[in-house]
Amino acid sequence: MKMFKKADIILGVILIIICGAAFFIAGLGGEKGEAVRITVRGQTYGVYSLFETREVKIDIGGHHNKILIADGGVSMVEADCPGKECIKQGRISRINQPIVCLPNQVAIFIEGKGSEVDAVL
Repeated sequence: MKMFKKADIILGVILIIICGAAFFIAGLGGEKGEAVRITVRGQTYGVYSLFETREVKIDIGGHHNKILIADGGVSMVEADCPGKECIKQGRISRINQPIVCLPNQVAIFIEGKGSEVDAVL
């Protein structure tokens, strides 16, 4: 069994610190949003301020979704889709953090100054 030298241990600790800092910074990435754009079947359903408390209910094509906008964030709180992955995505508040309900074709995007939607369902 090979023993680690002191330099190996120091190098390992430094690499762990650098990787941890990179993941922490990446998690903070994306600027805070100002508005929420909700699309249904690729068409804009509505655009709402991220700073007003609002509940948006979508009942289209026999499908149901409920979205909660509050405290600078947005989350999908109800959906009749199987799996409920859109609800499990949790609350988002930064640009480039979408919530998507694929079975119901509902998407939530955070927008800010100069932001653009990259894709439409």
